[in-house]
Amino acid sequence: MLIVELLSGKSPQSSGLSLVAFLLSNVLFVIAGGITTSVIGYYTPIVIVGSAICIVGAALISTWPVDASRGQWIGYQVCFISSPQT
Repeated sequence: MLIVELLSGKSPQSSGLSLVAFLLSNVLFVIAGGITTSVIGYYTPIVIVGSAICIVGAALISTWPVDASRGQWIGYQVCFISSPQT
């Protein structure tokens, strides 16, 4: 997070707020993964799909410019955090 603050000139508070989407989507994907695993009985499809989406999210995050928009922050973080967490 320090790198983000230094490169983009954000304050610690605003860079912390930029991670809210990351934290909220993490909670939601953990809950959704647990429910889906309970319903279908096995976790393999969740791991395969979640890993594929996580790879896309990591690739998108690596393309962030220094002045990334709020939409890019939120969308890329949500895509990245969808990794399997059951």
